[in-house]
Amino acid sequence: LLPLDSSAGSLKTSIEYPFVFVPGRVLAHWDREVEVIQVDGMNHIQKEELVEIHSKDAVELGVQQGDSVEVVGEGWHMHGAAYITDKTHQGTVSVTTLFGELATHLQLSNNPDPMSKVSGLEINHVRLQKLA
Repeated sequence: LLPLDSSAGSLKTSIEYPFVFVPGRVLAHWDREVEVIQVDGMNHIQKEELVEIHSKDAVELGVQQGDSVEVVGEGWHMHGAAYITDKTHQGTVSVTTLFGELATHLQLSNNPDPMSKVSGLEINHVRLQKLA
């Protein structure tokens, strides 16, 4: 074990990016509908992304369960359906992807060593907006 380097500081939010994005990966979503489709002879996972947000944050944003939302970070964005829960900490936004999606991204990569370029489960600051 190595000691935690606390000199890195904490992730600061801002007016532009007031939430902390906490991603995760799981092997399966047993309680959700997931479909495997073929595109150009390759299997792809198709599912509705659930964006978990705390109930108090949802009230402040005017977001209700199932509303279409967009998570926006520096240089990236994603869409999903709001999943309001108090299991997520207030001020955080969470999305869980499947390991199978990682395998598809690796297979589609043109990089000779695609694992060296796999993005980690990086915590970022984001904003969340309700879509019309």
